[in-house]
Amino acid sequence: GTLATSVAGAGKLTLKDNQIVVVFEGEVDSATANNKDNYTLNGKVLPTGTTVEYRQADIVGDTTKEKFVLITLPDNTISLTGGQDFTVQNVANKQGNKMMPVADVITLADNTAPVIKAIEVNASNKITLTFSEDVDIDSSITSDIMNQLGRNFVITANGKTVGLLNAVAAGKKLTITTADNFATSSLDVPVTVQIKKNSDGD
Repeated sequence: GTLATSVAGAGKLTLKDNQIVVVFEGEVDSATANNKDNYTLNGKVLPTGTTVEYRQADIVGDTTKEKFVLITLPDNTISLTGGQDFTVQNVANKQGNKMMPVADVITLADNTAPVIKAIEVNASNKITLTFSEDVDIDSSITSDIMNQLGRNFVITANGKTVGLLNAVAAGKKLTITTADNFATSSLDVPVTVQIKKNSDGD
């Protein structure tokens, strides 16, 4: 088996950041190719929820029909963008002869949601959130910032849900300005933040 980055065929399949293609030469026993236990990522079995699909199509840049497996990893399973150790083994041909193990380094993208590690009230209308990883927000368009905030956060301060006005990201910190003052005599007020997914799953 070998690894590929894109496949042409019905719909000219383009791989997503959480997908892997393994290309096989010659006859393949589809049952062994579809067996999730025959693939490991960083020395471990593939995560629960991974799908393994045996297919046949034209590989981009190759004129011959090839047999391949499309592996799709579920959300919240890749915690670091970059090289990952991937191994294929025990896939057999129709006579039962098993392939030698093939190992390679593949590139996958982080698909885990950031986790809030700390909440700090800076002013009567300002809150800083510290996340488990760097955060990014488009600060060039104010209306877009408000849309992003509304899609992704529900903030309750001092017992009331507050409107969100603006935000500035720096590294793992996101400082949010609220539309209303939620603290009066003291900044020691209870604050909760709910992270929600938008329609794109972000």
